Amino acid sequence: YYNMHYNKNITIYALCRSEERAKKRFASYFKNSNFTFIFQDITEELNTDIEFDYIIHAACSAHPMAYSKDPVGIIRSNVLGTMNLLEYSRLHNVRRLLFISSSEVYGENTNIIDGFSENDYGKVDILNPRSCYSESKRLSENILISYNKQYGTDSVIARPGHIYGAA
Repeated sequence: YYNMHYNKNITIYALCRSEERAKKRFASYFKNSNFTFIFQDITEELNTDIEFDYIIHAACSAHPMAYSKDPVGIIRSNVLGTMNLLEYSRLHNVRRLLFISSSEVYGENTNIIDGFSENDYGKVDILNPRSCYSESKRLSENILISYNKQYGTDSVIARPGHIYGAA
């Protein structure tokens, strides 16, 4: 949008695990010269010499069916993916990393009547495999703030909730 409407030359790189799925989902972008796909699993060390200015980490299935089918994969995408991107950011002086977390980090609202604030955390049953999503999002958030403190990285967190779209 910014390139088309403001005559800018911003290049977007999209890391995808599956080329086949990316071609189906993002078909209109494959012919766009400002859009480049990188095919790799985020749970592996980032394998590129490209110098990114900004990174948006949104790599994890937010579909409840995935929680039951592949809870370990959910944890790996969040935790290892976050660590890999933060390490890349640290070593390559990325300006800022945005981590797309989830309102799931708030847990179950057991005692709070009027909703949550950003400082409220409810109950999460750590012995339920479905908690793989909320717990790995929580841990990933802590990893981000720990990297910020220890290494001076610039990382921020967004916690969207109740987002629905095409599967």
